[in-house]
Amino acid sequence: MVIGDMKKRGLAYYRYLNSVSWKCRRDKVLARDGYTCVWCGDTEFLEVHHLTYARAGYERMADLITLCRDCHRFAHAREK
Repeated sequence: MVIGDMKKRGLAYYRYLNSVSWKCRRDKVLARDGYTCVWCGDTEFLEVHHLTYARAGYERMADLITLCRDCHRFAHAREK
């Protein structure tokens, strides 16, 4: 299932974010980015942001970046 479908369904996307597969991918992104927000350099309240939802469930590492909670909120606010 790709992210576009998951985003429309909501619940399926949130289930995916709780899956072992996502948690492993998330951990790899956090480690790659040195457990630091790539935008502001913060090291607390880190989240992994999708740069694209085109391959959700099959994301490439380049599709994901580490952001702090505030930068992640800002990223999504810009998308609207």
